[in-house]
Amino acid sequence: MVRLCDRLQVCIQSFQGFQSHPDLTKSLQSLILTSERIRSRTATDTELSYLLGLEFLEATFNHCDRVVDANRTENNPMKLETLTFELNFLNKCLEASLNHPLNDLFNEEKGSERWKQLWSAVDYVQTADLAKLERDLAAVQQRFMTMSASVSLGLEAKSTVMRRLLVGSGLLYYKLRPEEATIRARWSANQPSIEFFRLVLSACESQLGQRLYSSILPPIALSRLIHVPKVSHHLSDPALAELDTKRHRKKSSFALTSSISRATVPVRVVSPFGLSGLEGEGREVGWCCSEAGPEPSRTPDKLIFHIHGGGWVCLSSATHENHTRQWATNTRTPLLSVDYRLAPEFPYPAALEDIWEAYIWTLRYAKTWLGLDPRKIVVAGDSAGGGLALSLTFRALARRVRPPDGLLLVYPALSADPSRPTPSYLGGLKDPMLSAGLMELCTQSYLTEDSDPSTDPYLSPIVALDSLLQQLPPVRLITGSKDPLRDDSWRLFDRLKRLGTDVKMSLFEGMPHGTLNMDLPMGLEQAHDVVTAASDYLKELLYLATRR
Repeated sequence: MVRLCDRLQVCIQSFQGFQSHPDLTKSLQSLILTSERIRSRTATDTELSYLLGLEFLEATFNHCDRVVDANRTENNPMKLETLTFELNFLNKCLEASLNHPLNDLFNEEKGSERWKQLWSAVDYVQTADLAKLERDLAAVQQRFMTMSASVSLGLEAKSTVMRRLLVGSGLLYYKLRPEEATIRARWSANQPSIEFFRLVLSACESQLGQRLYSSILPPIALSRLIHVPKVSHHLSDPALAELDTKRHRKKSSFALTSSISRATVPVRVVSPFGLSGLEGEGREVGWCCSEAGPEPSRTPDKLIFHIHGGGWVCLSSATHENHTRQWATNTRTPLLSVDYRLAPEFPYPAALEDIWEAYIWTLRYAKTWLGLDPRKIVVAGDSAGGGLALSLTFRALARRVRPPDGLLLVYPALSADPSRPTPSYLGGLKDPMLSAGLMELCTQSYLTEDSDPSTDPYLSPIVALDSLLQQLPPVRLITGSKDPLRDDSWRLFDRLKRLGTDVKMSLFEGMPHGTLNMDLPMGLEQAHDVVTAASDYLKELLYLATRR
């Protein structure tokens, strides 16, 4: 490690002096100081956890070649700014690696007994044709970068009309010039703009996007957005579990339109069959002529409670219908998906509060108002929604409210703490759909000045105490080998296995972050395997719930 630090310093010092780009020069100088501190600590501190730092050092050293090329030939300001951001990101990772605990999973040798036991327990799902997957994924990412570059170009205009013209012309221009699209998309991905990310990631929620998206969704008997009241103030106390619901019947009913006072939480009801509380409401069958499924012979007693992802800042229950409809159909189980408030307009803990309110209403009033008796309930979430699913469960346990019977966490975001990076975070330097810039922006938007993600398990579920993790219901994890958040799933899997919790994890070869949302006609063909695997886990968790 000392030798690598020395080589890095020599490499950096040899090409300092970007007179035309002082920010890049400053980044290089910061890297020199950080590498000096690492070298000094490594030489004097025999207890230093160095393996994490070593991975980040190697990544930084590999970036040196790009800096050398830029110093000799580069005149593109976007590429230089992108490189500056990446070096700053690596510098932060290097600094943080010095303070990782010795017992961290990623300070263990890959051939250690601890890692061997994990690999023997994980379900590693190999793709039938890895080369085809890589080609298909590259095509999806290129389309995404074309869209990103076009939106970035459009945002340079002030008027709505000009923006639309620039985005439209940009789509054609960058489709014909993929290299330029890549340069601009990578540059845009590292600029802190919520508006940019929302426009790109939530394109299907625009007026035109909604029409196109709805035409390709799987058919379903029922998809309806309702607005449930916030009732936890008089129902979350276990002493009130037997409260006379007639007294609150009128106040507890849902509405079909939003409340101006924001005293309600939007929840999407997705079901493979009609529900008595929503008869004649919101029946959607997709573009084909599918009919509603057979009505259940008795009141449904199973439920999937879904929390969508989107980095706490974007997306909704509607953007996830491509797979939530499949889950509901495959499991023959109604699904409720919460549209919680988004950051930065509503930072932590707004999202958790909305999810909590929707969960309490579901437990107490789903039978009364929807004709659904959730005796068996599984909470499912992806990305930020996966972390929020754990936070919801922690709160239920802490407040002695009935916790869910199972948890499905798909590539969950389990840490909002920027001081605990893992090697997989480096994937954000290459992944255009979950870039390092986006990860930083999401975290900054979600946190407040008073929040402490290094100790708060509701912000960073991965830091929860063992005593809390031991109380969790069965947990099923899904992640991809190319996911920048992959290592947090490994960390949680490791802790739960050591605590004896019922936990399983599937690791899909070659899969990136956000795979569930790619299961579309113009998306990633192999993403359907992930959606199917998630359905199978949901079936298993619902079955286990009947035996508890």
